Amino acid sequence: MTFIERTRFWACPNIWIRNQEDGLSNRTSQTPHVKNRRADIYIYAKIRNKGVKQYVYLRGMSEQKVTGFWNKSSLLITKDMWLDLQPGSEIFGGPIETCDILPTIAPGQSEIIEIEKRVSNIYEKDEGDPYPMCVLLHISEKNADYNLREDSAGFVAVMNTPKIAQNNSIWEYTTISEKCDVLLFNPNLNEKKYSIRINAKDKTNKPFKEANVSVDVKSSLMEAWKKGGSLGDNIEIDKNVANRVCLKDSGSIMKNIVLGPRQKGNIALNCNFYAKEAIVNDKRVDIDVTVIDDATGRVLGGETFVIMQDARPSINPNVKTNSNILEVANVYEDVLYEWYDKNGKLVGTGQTFKIPAGASTSDYTVKVQAKSDGAISYSTAQAPMLSSIKNVDAKSRKDAIVVTFENPTVNQSTLRVALSAGNSPVADYTVDGGAETYDIPASNMVSGVYQVTLIENGKVTGTKKFVK
Repeated sequence: MTFIERTRFWACPNIWIRNQEDGLSNRTSQTPHVKNRRADIYIYAKIRNKGVKQYVYLRGMSEQKVTGFWNKSSLLITKDMWLDLQPGSEIFGGPIETCDILPTIAPGQSEIIEIEKRVSNIYEKDEGDPYPMCVLLHISEKNADYNLREDSAGFVAVMNTPKIAQNNSIWEYTTISEKCDVLLFNPNLNEKKYSIRINAKDKTNKPFKEANVSVDVKSSLMEAWKKGGSLGDNIEIDKNVANRVCLKDSGSIMKNIVLGPRQKGNIALNCNFYAKEAIVNDKRVDIDVTVIDDATGRVLGGETFVIMQDARPSINPNVKTNSNILEVANVYEDVLYEWYDKNGKLVGTGQTFKIPAGASTSDYTVKVQAKSDGAISYSTAQAPMLSSIKNVDAKSRKDAIVVTFENPTVNQSTLRVALSAGNSPVADYTVDGGAETYDIPASNMVSGVYQVTLIENGKVTGTKKFVK
């Protein structure tokens, strides 16, 4: 009597969790976002009889039984965590119950069993917020058989027996408002080094071509990664979002995460599909987040994020330029706007963006993100060079020409004054950083047409003419 599939041992497809009693017709998991402690969850398992005799359910008893265990969605789950034997007051998981396998299963045949469990019984000792959970099932001939086979590191030996299977998977419809995170916990009483590897189940690397994929790492894990040197492959730290790591390819890996004794932190996966073109068919992407023991190279555990994207129309932003204002048009749904400079730095939000005074000719990119499902699209526009001199007042005062700037000046700024005819010596004036105005001495100026030029960081950023 087995659970059949052995690959990706933390994500057995023959176990699924539902928030309602419909698992016989809907054989996919739901993430149990529990809203109240009186709700029920339903656990289903497809079990196959690989023996030569049938297993009989007779007179209210079966020869084989299934004992269930639950845990907070975690990348590393030891036997003690499944059994709720971890030291300390925090609840990680525990036994659910034992149920009979019924009906009778003939040799070579499979049947689906259902385990109903009141959430309040599972969560009754935990006063924290609800969280996603995972399940371990154990087939044996005993009631409440907690004798889970474990390996030398204290983990349940799921890979070594077909009688035990687990499902660590989080199912998400793409959204920007709700994210599920999963726990990484060092259960040891000594410091350990781990790596986190992110792989798409699709070996073609298609998900990373069709979507922007990243992970949000809690600050405690980020510090643990920095302690180990912030090493990795196919990754890049986000310039604009704290504790976010962008994933460039399947096989992205964060190496040498140094976790202290019983140190923990959470990690969440983001997957935003590109919608420059319409998404014609619903999409499903399975992304595995796997934990590796750096000392041995052994895979210790993981979590599978199943990302669902419904078919949707395209998002085609069109950026229009009006003087120093960039504005997005041709978007017909509720979205968020983010503006980036040519170096990828976030410089503004909103449908319109005012180009900073003194900006040289440069590309600006707007990211448009749908609020409904998180789908994204980009558009780039070239900004014209703008004068950073707002006004030159040559009439109000006899002793000075007052120059007003669009924005406070940067350090190393210079004002250069010359007659437009070009037959007057050039006069340069140093302007302090942060200045909003500057008074050019005018007592010794001869009458004529002048040109004043602002130079910032060695570049001309604005010119204006005035009459003295």
